[in-house]
Amino acid sequence: RQLTVAEVRARIDQCWRPYHAAVAQAIDAAHARHGYSIHINCHSMPAISASHATDFPGLVHADFVVGDRDGTTASPALSALVCEHLRACGYSVEYNHPYKGVELVRAFSDPSAGRHSLQLEINKRLYMHTDRIEKHEGFAQLAPWHRAIVEKLAAILRTADALDRGHRQAVHF
Repeated sequence: RQLTVAEVRARIDQCWRPYHAAVAQAIDAAHARHGYSIHINCHSMPAISASHATDFPGLVHADFVVGDRDGTTASPALSALVCEHLRACGYSVEYNHPYKGVELVRAFSDPSAGRHSLQLEINKRLYMHTDRIEKHEGFAQLAPWHRAIVEKLAAILRTADALDRGHRQAVHF
Protein backbone atom coordinates (compact mmCIF):
# COMPACT_ATOMS: atom_id res chain seq x y z
CA ARG A 1 0.00 0.00 0.00
CA GLN A 2 1.03 3.55 -0.42
CA LEU A 3 2.41 5.11 2.77
CA THR A 4 0.82 8.18 4.25
CA VAL A 5 2.76 11.42 4.53
CA ALA A 6 2.87 10.96 8.31
CA GLU A 7 4.33 7.44 7.91
CA VAL A 8 7.00 8.69 5.52
CA ARG A 9 7.93 11.54 7.86
CA ALA A 10 8.09 9.15 10.80
CA ARG A 11 10.43 6.81 8.89
CA ILE A 12 12.65 9.73 7.95
CA ASP A 13 12.80 10.93 11.55
CA GLN A 14 13.11 7.50 13.18
CA CYS A 15 15.28 5.68 10.64
CA TRP A 16 16.89 7.85 7.97
CA ARG A 17 18.14 10.71 10.15
CA PRO A 18 19.56 8.54 12.97
CA TYR A 19 21.23 6.21 10.47
CA HIS A 20 22.89 9.04 8.54
CA ALA A 21 23.94 10.71 11.79
CA ALA A 22 25.55 7.46 13.02
CA VAL A 23 27.42 6.93 9.73
CA ALA A 24 28.63 10.55 9.73
CA GLN A 25 29.77 10.24 13.33
CA ALA A 26 31.74 7.04 12.65
CA ILE A 27 33.41 8.52 9.56
CA ASP A 28 34.20 11.78 11.35
CA ALA A 29 35.74 9.85 14.25
CA ALA A 30 37.92 7.76 11.93
CA HIS A 31 39.01 10.85 10.03
CA ALA A 32 39.83 12.71 13.24
CA ARG A 33 41.83 9.74 14.54
CA HIS A 34 43.78 8.95 11.36
CA GLY A 35 43.59 11.99 9.10
CA TYR A 36 41.68 10.01 6.47
CA SER A 37 38.71 7.68 6.20
CA ILE A 38 37.50 4.99 3.84
CA HIS A 39 33.78 4.31 3.85
CA ILE A 40 32.66 1.17 1.98
CA ASN A 41 28.93 1.11 1.45
CA CYS A 42 27.88 -2.47 0.61
CA HIS A 43 24.75 -3.33 -1.36
CA SER A 44 23.27 -6.47 -2.83
CA MET A 45 22.30 -6.57 -6.48
CA PRO A 46 20.31 -9.12 -8.44
CA ALA A 47 22.09 -11.42 -10.88
CA ILE A 48 20.19 -9.78 -13.76
CA SER A 49 18.89 -6.20 -13.90
CA ALA A 50 15.14 -5.87 -13.72
CA SER A 51 13.38 -3.83 -16.35
CA HIS A 52 12.82 -0.94 -13.95
CA ALA A 53 16.06 -1.09 -11.91
CA THR A 54 18.67 0.52 -14.16
CA ASP A 55 19.19 1.96 -17.59
CA PHE A 56 20.30 -1.54 -18.59
CA PRO A 57 17.33 -3.91 -18.18
CA GLY A 58 18.29 -7.55 -18.58
CA LEU A 59 21.97 -6.87 -17.95
CA VAL A 60 23.74 -9.86 -16.42
CA HIS A 61 25.69 -8.35 -13.54
CA ALA A 62 29.30 -9.07 -12.67
CA ASP A 63 30.07 -10.58 -9.28
CA PHE A 64 30.97 -7.13 -7.93
CA VAL A 65 30.49 -3.54 -9.04
CA VAL A 66 32.81 -0.98 -7.47
CA GLY A 67 31.38 2.53 -7.67
CA ASP A 68 32.97 5.88 -6.88
CA ARG A 69 30.76 8.18 -8.97
CA ASP A 70 33.40 8.37 -11.69
CA GLY A 71 36.24 9.10 -9.30
CA THR A 72 34.46 11.85 -7.40
CA THR A 73 33.86 10.02 -4.10
CA ALA A 74 37.14 8.12 -3.77
CA SER A 75 40.57 8.16 -5.26
CA PRO A 76 40.52 6.21 -8.53
CA ALA A 77 43.70 4.48 -7.32
CA LEU A 78 41.85 3.24 -4.24
CA SER A 79 38.98 2.03 -6.41
CA ALA A 80 41.45 0.29 -8.72
CA LEU A 81 43.03 -1.44 -5.74
CA VAL A 82 39.67 -2.84 -4.65
CA CYS A 83 38.87 -3.94 -8.23
CA GLU A 84 42.28 -5.61 -8.60
CA HIS A 85 41.90 -7.41 -5.28
CA LEU A 86 38.51 -8.79 -6.25
CA ARG A 87 39.76 -9.93 -9.66
CA ALA A 88 42.74 -11.63 -7.99
CA CYS A 89 40.22 -13.53 -5.86
CA GLY A 90 38.66 -14.83 -9.08
CA TYR A 91 35.60 -12.60 -9.22
CA SER A 92 34.27 -10.71 -12.21
CA VAL A 93 34.27 -6.97 -11.53
CA GLU A 94 32.83 -3.86 -13.15
CA TYR A 95 33.82 -0.32 -12.27
CA ASN A 96 31.04 2.30 -12.14
CA HIS A 97 28.79 0.22 -14.39
CA PRO A 98 25.89 -0.05 -14.04
CA TYR A 99 26.07 1.35 -10.50
CA LYS A 100 28.24 4.37 -9.74
CA GLY A 101 27.24 4.97 -6.14
CA VAL A 102 24.38 6.93 -4.69
CA GLU A 103 23.54 9.25 -1.83
CA LEU A 104 25.62 7.73 0.96
CA VAL A 105 28.87 7.73 -0.99
CA ARG A 106 28.20 11.25 -2.23
CA ALA A 107 27.23 12.58 1.18
CA PHE A 108 30.21 11.16 3.05
CA SER A 109 33.04 11.75 0.61
CA ASP A 110 35.62 14.41 -0.02
CA PRO A 111 38.68 12.71 -1.49
CA SER A 112 40.70 15.93 -1.49
CA ALA A 113 40.26 16.00 2.31
CA GLY A 114 41.09 12.31 2.75
CA ARG A 115 37.46 11.16 2.95
CA HIS A 116 37.02 8.30 0.49
CA SER A 117 33.70 6.56 -0.06
CA LEU A 118 33.01 3.54 -2.28
CA GLN A 119 29.83 1.72 -3.14
CA LEU A 120 30.31 -2.01 -3.45
CA GLU A 121 27.53 -3.96 -5.11
CA ILE A 122 27.68 -7.71 -4.42
CA ASN A 123 25.82 -10.09 -6.71
CA LYS A 124 23.25 -12.04 -4.71
CA ARG A 125 23.99 -15.22 -6.66
CA LEU A 126 27.33 -15.37 -4.83
CA TYR A 127 25.74 -16.00 -1.45
CA MET A 128 22.05 -16.82 -1.67
CA HIS A 129 19.31 -18.80 -3.35
CA THR A 130 17.32 -15.84 -4.60
CA ASP A 131 14.22 -17.89 -5.29
CA ARG A 132 14.05 -18.95 -1.62
CA ILE A 133 15.79 -15.93 -0.06
CA GLU A 134 18.17 -18.27 1.79
CA LYS A 135 21.94 -18.18 2.20
CA HIS A 136 23.93 -20.92 0.49
CA GLU A 137 27.53 -22.16 0.90
CA GLY A 138 28.85 -19.11 -0.96
CA PHE A 139 27.96 -16.90 1.98
CA ALA A 140 30.83 -18.29 4.08
CA GLN A 141 33.21 -17.96 1.12
CA LEU A 142 32.69 -14.20 1.03
CA ALA A 143 33.87 -13.66 4.61
CA PRO A 144 37.57 -14.20 3.83
CA TRP A 145 37.32 -11.64 1.01
CA HIS A 146 35.88 -9.04 3.37
CA ARG A 147 38.64 -9.64 5.90
CA ALA A 148 41.35 -9.65 3.21
CA ILE A 149 40.33 -6.33 1.67
CA VAL A 150 40.06 -4.63 5.06
CA GLU A 151 43.49 -5.98 6.05
CA LYS A 152 44.97 -4.91 2.71
CA LEU A 153 43.57 -1.38 3.04
CA ALA A 154 44.74 -1.12 6.64
CA ALA A 155 48.26 -2.25 5.72
CA ILE A 156 48.49 0.24 2.88
CA LEU A 157 47.18 3.06 5.02
CA ARG A 158 49.76 2.35 7.71
CA THR A 159 52.59 2.98 5.25
CA ALA A 160 54.24 6.37 5.02
CA ASP A 161 52.22 9.02 3.23
CA ALA A 162 49.26 6.68 2.78
CA LEU A 163 46.50 8.48 0.95
CA ASP A 164 48.93 11.37 0.95
CA ARG A 165 47.26 12.15 4.29
CA GLY A 166 44.32 13.54 2.37
CA HIS A 167 46.03 16.65 1.07
CA ARG A 168 45.86 15.68 -2.59
CA GLN A 169 43.38 13.67 -4.57
CA ALA A 170 46.05 11.31 -5.89
CA VAL A 171 46.69 8.17 -3.93
CA HIS A 172 50.06 6.47 -4.13
CA PHE A 173 50.20 2.76 -3.44
